[in-house]
Amino acid sequence: MKKILLTLAFFSAALFGAELKLGDPAVELVDCTLLQGKQTAIAGKNATPTLLFFWSLGYASNQEFGKLITAAQSYGDKLRIVAIGCDDEAKLREFFQSRKIPFVLVADTKLANVNVYLQQKEQVPFCIVLDQEGKIIWRGPAAKVAAPLKAILEGKYDFKQALRIDRYNRELAAAMAKRDFKQALALTDAEFQANPENIELLIFSVNLLDKGLGTPDAAQDRLADAVKKHPADVRFHELHLRYLHMRHQGAKVVDAVDFAIRNFADNFPALQQLVNVEASFPAGELSPEALLRLGKAVDQVKKFKDDRERAAAILLYAKILSFCNAPDLALATAKRAKPLLTEPKDVAEVDQLIAHYQEICRLSRELQK
Repeated sequence: MKKILLTLAFFSAALFGAELKLGDPAVELVDCTLLQGKQTAIAGKNATPTLLFFWSLGYASNQEFGKLITAAQSYGDKLRIVAIGCDDEAKLREFFQSRKIPFVLVADTKLANVNVYLQQKEQVPFCIVLDQEGKIIWRGPAAKVAAPLKAILEGKYDFKQALRIDRYNRELAAAMAKRDFKQALALTDAEFQANPENIELLIFSVNLLDKGLGTPDAAQDRLADAVKKHPADVRFHELHLRYLHMRHQGAKVVDAVDFAIRNFADNFPALQQLVNVEASFPAGELSPEALLRLGKAVDQVKKFKDDRERAAAILLYAKILSFCNAPDLALATAKRAKPLLTEPKDVAEVDQLIAHYQEICRLSRELQK
């Protein structure tokens, strides 16, 4: 997530190129060769939804093709599938020579259809889902089709929401093309209000405020406000901490950590995640005070899944103490974890850690002489 926050380039959310969009009727396949199955009309009404699967010979495509076969067997006659191979016809025939495919397969050797259906920056393997009226109701990477397809076939798909998101993407693309960052921010804010849990929208709005509009204080305030609105979601705390570090806001890092501790006082996984965030920065950039406060909070958690998790919390605190130049306390803390462990491997690892802290303590005493 750090990489996303710090290096996220302004994505265009670009849907340039072809005019086909959600809600548009499908166009018929042209200039392609039937390889397996029966000749199928794409446009117009059909008894079931239709999945158009654009793919090419290659590792990722072949993986998704295997999943498609499983989906075809699972959905049976509830779904019509048409796979459109974007490769040389001879190579496709060779690939499927000994394979029986449970759906229609065509070769789009001249790319006459992939160029109509796919838009700029979209890549195969790619899926488009048509409703029974022959209109496009979903489009996206093949790896992401499973959940919306399931919702569509179960009658639970929110097409109005999909249309709203699609409109946002298009309007955002136009605003970004003109470098109209104010308009892009207004569009993103409106979409974030409709989807307050969508952290990618928050990330993008922060980047717009910081890099696009040159207002890092406003970006920082945006993150602080998001944390207050979502105090139980550790992802928002993590983003806030990373941005404060990026801006070298040491005092505010400690305040943010204190606020997080109050919200996750008895949530070891969340505190552990925040410890990992704080410890991920180079020594000159992290906050030892914030790290130590998180460590103390971890050690004071009362509810754990089992003794092994409790031991993990104690050992995490020991590591923080050692990092903060308190080897004697780290040693004593690590010893508290050993009685909680029963697995020989876990006990051996703790013994090694205890021996390590003992050696650090010995060397520390030697240096003080």
